[in-house]
Amino acid sequence: MIVPLLLAEEFGQADSDIGPHFVIENTEVVLAPLQIAHVPRTALGPSVGSLIEEDTRIITALDMLLSGPGR
Repeated sequence: MIVPLLLAEEFGQADSDIGPHFVIENTEVVLAPLQIAHVPRTALGPSVGSLIEEDTRIITALDMLLSGPGR
């Protein structure tokens, strides 16, 4: 499963629990959990970074998607 990262300037929403913003290679991106999909690893390009230090924010966004706000 992958959760896409969209360009923040095109996404048009402020940083939030369901759509946290991150900076990768000097570019602001937004986690888009509503677009979660199954994609074979072979279809992905090379890794450009890691968000491991943002695990809590990512888990919160996925939890909100699956459980709804306020849980």
